[in-house]
Amino acid sequence: MDKKQSSQVSMGVLFVAIGIILLAQQLRIGGLDFGRLWPLVLIVVGAGQLSAPVEPGQGRNGFGLLVVGTIMLLHTTRVLRLGDSWPLFIVAFGISLLMGRGRQRARRGDGA
Repeated sequence: MDKKQSSQVSMGVLFVAIGIILLAQQLRIGGLDFGRLWPLVLIVVGAGQLSAPVEPGQGRNGFGLLVVGTIMLLHTTRVLRLGDSWPLFIVAFGISLLMGRGRQRARRGDGA
């Protein structure tokens, strides 16, 4: 699947998910509240970008959206307050550094 098709699939999934959430809210099915579930949009877009094929030498995008969406979802569902979630940003930064290091290794062609 090329980059354009992957982008179309990601956007299609995004619109279907948003449509189902809004329809369920209109029909009052399942107690879904888009005001609390909007970070799912960021998570879906970030996951779509991470799963999209990349050309050699290019980095993956979407990790930041995935992290921010997850943190905002935890906040809006009252699992973890935004003020208490700052350590997750440090963890995310560390993971992004590790992912970047793996890309550098792959470009050099060495396994160490």
